[in-house]
Amino acid sequence: MDIVLQIKYSEAFDKEYLAFLKKCGYDGVELLLDGEVGDAETIKKNVSESGLYVAHTQLDKENIENGLAVSSLLGVKWACLPIVINYDSDIICNAIPLAEKYNVGIAIENPATHDDITDTFCIYADSFNSEFIGVCYNIGHANLAGSDDFGIKKFDVDKAEALRKVGDRIKMLHVNDNHGDVDRRLCPTVANAVCSVEWGKIIDALKDIGFNGAFSLNCELDFEEYCLRDDYIRFIANVCNILLGKEVAQ
Repeated sequence: MDIVLQIKYSEAFDKEYLAFLKKCGYDGVELLLDGEVGDAETIKKNVSESGLYVAHTQLDKENIENGLAVSSLLGVKWACLPIVINYDSDIICNAIPLAEKYNVGIAIENPATHDDITDTFCIYADSFNSEFIGVCYNIGHANLAGSDDFGIKKFDVDKAEALRKVGDRIKMLHVNDNHGDVDRRLCPTVANAVCSVEWGKIIDALKDIGFNGAFSLNCELDFEEYCLRDDYIRFIANVCNILLGKEVAQ
């Protein structure tokens, strides 16, 4: 699997930043389509010249058509759409003709919840009966199931089996970690803490369902006054290379 980092759309205008990501060992980027998303040709050129590619995008529910149009120009096949089950049904239904128009699939993201919604989410995704609707499986969100806001386990959920159940509906991943308490969007851990994602089991499940897309990191990178961002970005890439059995960038 390719290792991809989600960055803001505006950050893809920064050639030095893109070159840094390549040097860290990332294969591509996922662009968060927040705010202004113009000049897609420059973005595409910058990313390509850096040796990366645009693997995915994440749509803004308030501007889906523009997001799909930009995604199409960037050569993206699937764009993530964070949703609330049932509440956003009309938004998704109205977006399907736009997805067909721009030939970009919409991958609805499993919400962050402590309930085990695996069956409900599968039924919900299937209910749209469209080849342009798939799933963006957020591993960190799924890890919250079965515990409470303090990370205390309330009931057992086999997270790897849940992933297998979603199966080939999964068109893209959002990869991050937490302690089972809240959606912290942490770097995946190698030595697992209590209630964190058991990455070995998850990667085995991904292999079992034949997933060969990108390992797309959706992590919190805002360190404010601390000068840790670059080191952390490098660390995330190294950890993921280790998890996936790939060569670690020097």
